[in-house]
Amino acid sequence: MAADPEKARIADAIEIAAWKDVYTAAPIGIVHALGLEVVRVADACCFVARTLPVSLFNRCLGLGNERPAKEGDVDDVLRALHPRAGWVQHGPASRTPEIAKWLEQRGFRATPRSWAKFLRGTEPVERPDTPFTVREVTKSQAHEFATLLADAHGMPSRLAEWTAPLVGRAGWHGFAAFDGERMVAGGMSFVQGERAWLGLGGTIAAYREKRAQAALLAERTSHAIAAGAKVLAIEAGETPSGERSTSYANVVLAGFRQVASRTNYERI
Repeated sequence: MAADPEKARIADAIEIAAWKDVYTAAPIGIVHALGLEVVRVADACCFVARTLPVSLFNRCLGLGNERPAKEGDVDDVLRALHPRAGWVQHGPASRTPEIAKWLEQRGFRATPRSWAKFLRGTEPVERPDTPFTVREVTKSQAHEFATLLADAHGMPSRLAEWTAPLVGRAGWHGFAAFDGERMVAGGMSFVQGERAWLGLGGTIAAYREKRAQAALLAERTSHAIAAGAKVLAIEAGETPSGERSTSYANVVLAGFRQVASRTNYERI
């Protein structure tokens, strides 16, 4: 796939804006407990959770995207990140391909799994057949919803205290799939002006591979477009063998088109 650097930059910028708001929304007790911080280095954002050694919450995005990076910027990024966990995410959006070499010289390597970056516009959304009812969650359901997402990803239950306040926050919408009255899958969207990000999706183990996420993606996409979004972004993991995962297939089914692959660099 030929990457489109400009579209990759747009996709990164949408993701960065959403995650900045995720960190901003964290209750003060969670900020202190998890050591949450957003560190700006050159044109990049480093998202840090100093007491939570999970790479998803300790990563650098956007280095070199807006202007060429310097080698010293890489050292500043590495000082900002968690010493035992963290990714520097680098791909065709960056105007500085040398970043990959600089990271390797500092003991980093590319992980086996890259991230596919996707965009879509306001084209009609295909609605998949599903046995589930999908609807937006209310503030009264926020804790149940956030707990489900933490459980679905095998994350500490305390993360629910972090993500629950997003439900009802300006720009944020949570959607869940229900089997009867049981909440079995969920995902969120963040709409900011004419841009939207879809993320934080998860399904409890017993309900995977039953198209809950496909239904949720269709609902979130339609809702974001109705809310005024003209450009929507999402990510999906890419397998080392190049095989398409269920998540990848769901994103394509929802009308998204891949614009780039982004590499995750981690410490050896």
